[in-house]
Amino acid sequence: SIQHAKSYIDEKFGGVLDVLVNNAGINYDTYQRASSADLEDVARTMETNLYGPWKCTLGLLPSLEKSSNPRIVNVSSGAGSLSGMSGGTAAYGVSKAAL
Repeated sequence: SIQHAKSYIDEKFGGVLDVLVNNAGINYDTYQRASSADLEDVARTMETNLYGPWKCTLGLLPSLEKSSNPRIVNVSSGAGSLSGMSGGTAAYGVSKAAL
């Protein structure tokens, strides 16, 4: 959990976090198209791929703010490139574009 990570950072590193790498990614949904996507499936994907990194960043922001040179790296995907979108991998592509 985010709170467990925060506690670990507090204990091991005095509450200072220099770099946060958000690399969540689920559901490379090649089986559906945007025009017929299961929106519950899209919501689950967004929860992990977009809201997960957002929640993690918010939860660890106090530790990042203690660093003299903090960095946040959000790992996206070529599938999230707006110029390459074609309606396939609907949930994954949209979630990575949003990230």
